[in-house]
Amino acid sequence: MKKFLFLLLTLIPIVTFAQFSSINPDTICYPAIGNSTYQVPNTPGYTYTWSVLAPGQITSGQGTNQITVDWSSANSGLIVNAVSVFATSNGCQSTPVSLNVFIYQVTPVINQIGAFCISDGCVNLSSSPVGGIFSGNGVQIGQFCPNLAGAGTHQITYTYQSGGCIFTTTIDVVVNPIPVLSPIQHN
Repeated sequence: MKKFLFLLLTLIPIVTFAQFSSINPDTICYPAIGNSTYQVPNTPGYTYTWSVLAPGQITSGQGTNQITVDWSSANSGLIVNAVSVFATSNGCQSTPVSLNVFIYQVTPVINQIGAFCISDGCVNLSSSPVGGIFSGNGVQIGQFCPNLAGAGTHQITYTYQSGGCIFTTTIDVVVNPIPVLSPIQHN
């Protein structure tokens, strides 16, 4: 009995997840780069008619059981019934099926830091949302170190991952050299 209960409790989340995931929208990272593929099982003798809400554009596959869609012009947000398809066979038409598409966008922000002298110490970097990774010349474990970067303009990049998407932003940081004086001359 314990083994049966264990098996049942183990399978329920899998079945629930499978059902839940089938009603979730397709998530596209903003800005959409590349094409997304949508398909239904192929049945011989069926002709498939697809429609996609603007700004999505079908780039290939119309009439088949699989299409490719370009979402690169889409703004972020939910597009209800974004992709629809119906099948025709022997003059009869199926009920259309649809899928929502969610264009997912996170706009990471690096909190601005000022200009530095090359002799300045390291400063903590901060951003929102938290949890991403900083990179760039002079960046070391969440800090910017002007002495490691050297004089000049440096780009700091913040990369944040969420929902299977990768979002980045950058800022420029200026590191100024220390002025060098010649000895004082006297008469």
